[in-house]
Amino acid sequence: MDKKSELIEMAKRSDINRLRAERLQRERKERDRAAVLLAKSFGLDALKPPDQEQVYVDERSLPFNSAFNPELSAVLAERRQRHRESRKRSYKEVN
Repeated sequence: MDKKSELIEMAKRSDINRLRAERLQRERKERDRAAVLLAKSFGLDALKPPDQEQVYVDERSLPFNSAFNPELSAVLAERRQRHRESRKRSYKEVN
């Protein structure tokens, strides 16, 4: 009887290990798909090696919430201020 219970336990463990390996493989594929999807949503090419030239992404086209991305908010506020100042200068030059 002891031999039979050992065989049952081994079968259970091997089944659990097989299921765990399948789950890990599914999770890995899902993470890869999610990474590609996120990269595409940010306008990046997920398959391009990182040692290649970085692609400039226009921050104005990226959605953001200033509560979660205060650094983007500061950068965009600075850009808006520079733009306003340049428009004021060009308006004064015309008059």
